[in-house]
Amino acid sequence: MPTLTCRRVTFYSEQDEAAFFEWLKRISCIKEFRGEGHNLYLRIARKKISDANLRELIAIFERYKIDMKQLAPFLNDKNSAWFKGNTHAFWHRKVFDKG
Repeated sequence: MPTLTCRRVTFYSEQDEAAFFEWLKRISCIKEFRGEGHNLYLRIARKKISDANLRELIAIFERYKIDMKQLAPFLNDKNSAWFKGNTHAFWHRKVFDKG
C-alpha cells in the first residue's frame, strides 16, 4: 500500500483542522491515517486509484500545501490525458516538474 506524507500541515483554526480530517475520511482510497511528530501519514488502498479520488487528493494537497510530487506514481494509462497531459493544469508542475 502506498503511503503519502503530509509534513507540517498548517491549520488556521480548530474548524479548519476538523474540516481537513473530515475531508480525509471521505476520500475512499485512504484506508487509514496516523500522525507521528510533525508528519501525518496517509495509507492508500492501492497504487491504482479512481480519477475522483486522485482529484480529491490533488485538491486537498493544494489547499493545505502538501508536496504534490508524491502523487506522480498514481499516473496510469487511464488518467494520463487529464492528469499529466493537461500541462496547463495548476497541479502539473507541482506533480511532474523535475526541478
